[in-house]
Amino acid sequence: MENSVKNWNIAVNPQLLNPFCLGLIKLQVFIFFTLACNSVVLSQSVFDFDSAPPPVKRMSKNEGQTLFAENSPKDRVNLALKFMDQRVSQAESLAKSGDYMGMYDQLGAFQAIMDDTLNYLLRQPQQKGNVLDALKKYEIGLRKLAPRIGVILRELPPNFDPYVRLLLKYIRDARSKAVEPLFGDTVVPNQDLSL
Repeated sequence: MENSVKNWNIAVNPQLLNPFCLGLIKLQVFIFFTLACNSVVLSQSVFDFDSAPPPVKRMSKNEGQTLFAENSPKDRVNLALKFMDQRVSQAESLAKSGDYMGMYDQLGAFQAIMDDTLNYLLRQPQQKGNVLDALKKYEIGLRKLAPRIGVILRELPPNFDPYVRLLLKYIRDARSKAVEPLFGDTVVPNQDLSL
């Protein structure tokens, strides 16, 4: 019996008692627990598994061709805002009638038009005043449409909620990107102020 007890005695290596080695052991334990906690936090996804899948970002062929045919940034923004307003109106009526998948399709097309218009405007040479005016009009138009989508969000069942919340975030981001060129160095040329 005493022999078995002696076998359980663990010999401590004198090098492990060194303060540097003790610090390394503490660091390893801290890193292990930090990674273990992070894996639990990161495993929680943004989307709930019960939520509806996000819609496809796709505008109709007719809308795409009509937008592509417009050469003037001002005319293209006016047309895009008209299309986006129609899509939001259709999404509002579909949400009221309870056709949430149809509403999702309308909001997906809305997002496709929004992204296409922003990308078009940001690719244009911004030294021209008409591009900056179009960006300003685009931002104001998105500002008017966002509260209407917020009203749709308030009336949705929880499983349709995540995408519409993300869409509102995308609208905020698009508005920020549209306003950035208005405050860049290209608006007011740098002048040498040396006296």
